[in-house]
Amino acid sequence: MRINHIAIATKDRQKLVNFFKHVLHLDSTPTLAQPDHGVYTTFIPTAPGHPKIELLEELGDNSPIKGFLESSKSGGVHHVCLEVKCVKEAAARAKECNVRVLGGVKI
Repeated sequence: MRINHIAIATKDRQKLVNFFKHVLHLDSTPTLAQPDHGVYTTFIPTAPGHPKIELLEELGDNSPIKGFLESSKSGGVHHVCLEVKCVKEAAARAKECNVRVLGGVKI
């Protein structure tokens, strides 16, 4: 298992893009609107073969991160995406340990 990316929800994606660029000297991918997911996404690659950082910002009134940003006004880590051999087994194990699993994994 390895980390694919760490997602940070924010109300000010550009502020974080500027931080990563000017302070940490990390470039970002172009921002994409993901209307099916209700978010804008921007990735910050760290180094080849290492986890990326994903910046999430609300897209529309029904964005799934809206509640998260209402309860965490300054934003923060929203989720960690892991690469696993079997997603069903990993999701079942996570749920057994009371870890919340995002997405539509049918167990």
